[in-house]
Amino acid sequence: MSIDFGAGIPGRKGLFPVFVKYLGAASTMAPAKVITPTPHVHALPKEATATETPGNSPQGSPPEITAGDVIEIIQLFEQNHIELCIDGGWAVDALLGGQTRTHADLDIAVQHKDVPQIRTLLEAKGFRDIPRDDSWDCNFVMGDDRGRQVDIHSYTYDSAGKHVYGVAYPLESLTGTGRIQGYPVRCISPEWLVQFHTGYPLDENDYRDVKALCQRFGLALPAEYAPFVTTPDTRHLRGEE
Repeated sequence: MSIDFGAGIPGRKGLFPVFVKYLGAASTMAPAKVITPTPHVHALPKEATATETPGNSPQGSPPEITAGDVIEIIQLFEQNHIELCIDGGWAVDALLGGQTRTHADLDIAVQHKDVPQIRTLLEAKGFRDIPRDDSWDCNFVMGDDRGRQVDIHSYTYDSAGKHVYGVAYPLESLTGTGRIQGYPVRCISPEWLVQFHTGYPLDENDYRDVKALCQRFGLALPAEYAPFVTTPDTRHLRGEE
């Protein structure tokens, strides 16, 4: 089945490709309803400081969420019968079967109907909303005083499997499986995770993540990553030896 990508909507890293329509037999399907908030600029309220804001580690160190933290959150959701699909950097590591770098947050995709319960569960664990100009009903970040952050993306499909509200995850993108410290998890599928890592300003972490996925699963490196590709003579400068 071919897929046509159009404009993006705010989501992980601020922007990721959005499923617009099926081609072929389903080409008459209308695009899914998506509410697009104002373009974002990450900023703290004027009265807040880094150490006063949830999601910042003590002494203002960079936020980090460990594999143990991720498993704890997954198990909390499972115990309360909430389905989640891991996105972002932890999805990359889950697909690869091992942690490749530190992660500032945990990106998760969940059904929008579960958001009120998710808020209640996380608040009971000390998480609070992190103020961001791009937050909306279907994409917001919660953090705690230990520096752990959870970036929540929610979606709604109708009974026919058509996306009708929220972050427009293609249904088939939510079918990946992986492991974090040996613990089985659901995550974004490799093909879609590579696609989600396009359409925004890329950095070295993106390149390393996508390169590893493409090598592991036999996928083509997206053309946007061409500037990152090195020759044997320059690999030592990027720590790729």
